[in-house]
Amino acid sequence: MQKVAPEELRQRLQDAVQGEFEVGRLLGQGGYASVFLAQDLMLKRDVAIKVLDPNLSISGDHSERFLTEARLVAQLEHPHIVPIYQVEQKNNLLYIVMRYIPGTSLGGLLAKEGKIPPAQAASIAREVADALDFAHHHKVIHRDIKPDNILLDSSGHAVVTDFGIARAAAAARLTQEGMVVGTPQYMSPEQASGEEIDGRSDVYALGVVMYEMLAGHPPFGGRTAAQILAKHLSQKPPSLSENSKDTPEMLSEIVSKALAKDPGDRFATARAMAEALGGTAAPGALDSGAQQRKRRAGKRRRTVLVIVGVLALLVVAFGLGTFVLARALFTGDPPAVSMTGSNIPPVLVQLAREKLQIPPTDSIRYFFVAHGRPNTDGVVITSRELIRADSTGVRRLKWGNLAFNLNTKLTGSSGSVVVRDQESGKVDTILRGLNTRELSVFGQALKELEKPVGDSGK
Repeated sequence: MQKVAPEELRQRLQDAVQGEFEVGRLLGQGGYASVFLAQDLMLKRDVAIKVLDPNLSISGDHSERFLTEARLVAQLEHPHIVPIYQVEQKNNLLYIVMRYIPGTSLGGLLAKEGKIPPAQAASIAREVADALDFAHHHKVIHRDIKPDNILLDSSGHAVVTDFGIARAAAAARLTQEGMVVGTPQYMSPEQASGEEIDGRSDVYALGVVMYEMLAGHPPFGGRTAAQILAKHLSQKPPSLSENSKDTPEMLSEIVSKALAKDPGDRFATARAMAEALGGTAAPGALDSGAQQRKRRAGKRRRTVLVIVGVLALLVVAFGLGTFVLARALFTGDPPAVSMTGSNIPPVLVQLAREKLQIPPTDSIRYFFVAHGRPNTDGVVITSRELIRADSTGVRRLKWGNLAFNLNTKLTGSSGSVVVRDQESGKVDTILRGLNTRELSVFGQALKELEKPVGDSGK
């Protein structure tokens, strides 16, 4: 059946609200409703009135279910949710009176700009996620998150509209043959397949909206709704890094998690997604992928220099009495820096955790830096890894798989430490050019760490 023309619908709505509102221009039109600007004659303020298409078949029982659902949504009071003032049925019209948000919708902005900067996209998504979290806490699922249902006020802040309207439409059975309650481009796999949904379905839809904000188009398209829904059900979304090379890695990861096919692999709640998006406000978090890779490379170089530099300073600051081997055992030049367990200064432990990204669940068991070469040779051993640091970067080896061999010559500083991964069979030299005392210090520490050590003289 053909839709009622906007002007005819406006006049019918005016007749229904006569004396309360003066109905003005059409603001927008969707699959099963139209929105008009109106003025509240009593309070002298602008409002928006959403009126359902009167051609949709609605029985008395079904219209009452619609009104019940809409009134539930009207209880939501949140800065990023459009307030509902009134829900009524008059003159065979179902309509909802809500706050008028001057500005544009996200859909209108994307139609004009194509895509928007990452920082703006993250800010909008975070505010929408806040609104979703509040609604979910009050047992309301949106079911139709899309750019046209995200309004942007005069300050650019996001305000979500049509909360629960899709559910209300479904409750009233406002479906016709070929009509989908929801919007195919933004529909979660479980909603597309007709399964029972929860808040994670809205999380998926917000992930689709984020993808569109960053790439300029949704992840899936097609000639028909059925084709699009099939892709949501079965196809992996195209990589954002391919469709939007300037998208920061952090945002790509958030979108990827939100778009997981299995709800259990997504953010568990909209709050968790909002918190992840909150992390994008940190300085440098939204740099491009190329900028982040360059910064990480520089950070790795600085990390190695800082760690081994601090180790060298600790030789002076703490004295050789903190080392595994007593100072009395050595003559001449001091030995390599070698510290285990409780002898490791807390400041060094904290620094290592921060700079080498050692998780709190891993204990730090040993430090070693070759004497006279503090910028080239350093080893940190945790309960899980051997971390080899030098001026070229950081290598990590699984501690439990390693077997050690100390290679020495009779004279000179030509000793080396070789490790073999007993699982893969790979052999790696982790320290070179050590003198005999350094090899002895390192070997003794390995024995205290209960690691067998082989010794081959050459």
